[in-house]
Amino acid sequence: MAAYDTLDAMPRFYAIIWKILSPAFKLHITWLELEPLNEDETKWLSQGFPASCARFRLGNSEDIEDLSMFSHLACSMN
Repeated sequence: MAAYDTLDAMPRFYAIIWKILSPAFKLHITWLELEPLNEDETKWLSQGFPASCARFRLGNSEDIEDLSMFSHLACSMN
């Protein structure tokens, strides 16, 4: 899933939904963190530019109650 950022409400964060917890309707997710493949990508990201097409690694996991933070489904291209 893509998630909105708090700066300007654009979908710039990504997560994997592992489980839907009920009855409270929470999501157990793992955030995806950018993993630059080369110096150019590292420089791009260090300048604060967003990346919507990149290589990602698994980050921190948590349970989320605020479902309105999610924007849309994102697909994985292997």
